[in-house]
Amino acid sequence: LITNIAPLSTNYLHVLFRTSDIIKSSGGSLVAVFHMNGKSYSLNIRDGSSETIDTTNGYKTKSSGTIEKDEKIAFPGKCEFYLEKITISSEIKPPKATGVYVYKKADEGNKLIDLCFCYKNTSEKRISADDAIKSAKLTYQSKYEYTASGFIEEKGRSEFTYLNITNINPLCYEYIHVTFQVPNEVANNAKGLPVTLTINGVKYSVTIK
Repeated sequence: LITNIAPLSTNYLHVLFRTSDIIKSSGGSLVAVFHMNGKSYSLNIRDGSSETIDTTNGYKTKSSGTIEKDEKIAFPGKCEFYLEKITISSEIKPPKATGVYVYKKADEGNKLIDLCFCYKNTSEKRISADDAIKSAKLTYQSKYEYTASGFIEEKGRSEFTYLNITNINPLCYEYIHVTFQVPNEVANNAKGLPVTLTINGVKYSVTIK
């Protein structure tokens, strides 16, 4: 907050919560907890049942192996994710970019191999997006290794921003990009290349197709 409240004056403060659509459509109870002047207060927003929301519909547990495009994988109570698409290009733009926007461009003589994952936080607390997908590595000819950089979409998939400054709230999903900059030689022979990465502490592989 950058606004001061003068003594004996009255101001109206708005507290906003970014939540999942599941919260809006479910019948579960909602309670907001505030901390003011060293004390805690609770505000009952909506009465309802203490229902458990099924977050594994259509998803399966997979603790190792190769991830295929659109394959839905779940760790109950932790996360759900799937690989939305793989792009090989000289630049990567937000899917719904309009006006002025940030995009990723490869250096001259290079291309970007970009893996876009849809990642949903099904835990009870928000997590740093930087912790969602870890240790990504691409290998060419079984010996040349390339490490990834990561970024995340925001503003309705119209912008890119950094993982380490973004949180994923409970029951919310975000689109996370795992991107490798490689020489054109590698990009032109990318079919069949293996990518290894760690999600929720489990190592997986993705084959570029």
